[in-house]
Amino acid sequence: MSNQAIPDAVLDKPAALDSNEWELMHQHTILGERILNAAPALRPVARIVRSTHERWDGSGYPDGLVGADIPAAARIVAVCDAYEAMTSDRAYRAAIGHEEACRELRETAGTQFDPQVVDVFLDEIAKLAVPEAAADGAPVQMLADRVRSLLGSAKLAPCPPSPADSTAGGETMPTPAASHPVST
Repeated sequence: MSNQAIPDAVLDKPAALDSNEWELMHQHTILGERILNAAPALRPVARIVRSTHERWDGSGYPDGLVGADIPAAARIVAVCDAYEAMTSDRAYRAAIGHEEACRELRETAGTQFDPQVVDVFLDEIAKLAVPEAAADGAPVQMLADRVRSLLGSAKLAPCPPSPADSTAGGETMPTPAASHPVST
């Protein structure tokens, strides 16, 4: 959803992005959070959207969160999104196959992704009757729901509030736009 605020010329560019385009891309999670924060019922989802490009090792964006400080739902979305992105054609590269995508997830578990989420994702995707069906992204939502359910029963540590949220009278309120960090 937050990619809707990024110009198609950037999203569909068949070549490498320049530094200005990367800076714009690094803002898309913050833009998505702001859009969702406009609807009080969606504020909990806004926090997840903001954190979907954080990395397990802390080198992600926009806040540089590390490990369990990244909301669990954002860690799940990150793995599912990466699998879907790898197995789909993009303007700048062709899709890779199911096995190669699974290998890439294994290799980046513990640096880019939560290793527990990757393990559960790979276990669940291996149970799909037709691996080729997984390659077209169709069962990713079903798999994300299953991973979320399994991780929910794994007693993950709760995550702290989003840096973009503040509390007033028990209600979550968005932080003013000027206080959001600018990614580089």
